[in-house]
Amino acid sequence: MKKAFLFYVAIVLAGMAQAQVGIGTTAPHASAQLDVSSSTKGLLIPRMDSTQRKAIPTPASGLLVYDTDTKSFWCWAGTSWIKIMQGYATVLQDADGNTKIQVEKTPNDDIIRFDMAGTEFFRMDSG
Repeated sequence: MKKAFLFYVAIVLAGMAQAQVGIGTTAPHASAQLDVSSSTKGLLIPRMDSTQRKAIPTPASGLLVYDTDTKSFWCWAGTSWIKIMQGYATVLQDADGNTKIQVEKTPNDDIIRFDMAGTEFFRMDSG
């Protein structure tokens, strides 16, 4: 009877315990729920096309996916998908893309363009 009680207590305590999960490490960082460590491999985020990404039912805020159509990472910001930029941004634009500030249309263009409602309104070049 005593052994059965101790076994029951051990099961209950194990279910209540919280711990970090480590992959490739025996000592996951205390601030991380999941700590992945490797010097030869990376983390592969779920990959899908744009239609599949947009069809995810009730995505969680912060959900991250790689879109194979746009060849970029996307994050669900609670109300909409936001494309995560790579490298440096060359365009700052509104939601429909017709009002924007663009740095270099082509390499070594060295022109900053200001477009409003789809028309180039102003440009800065050579001073």
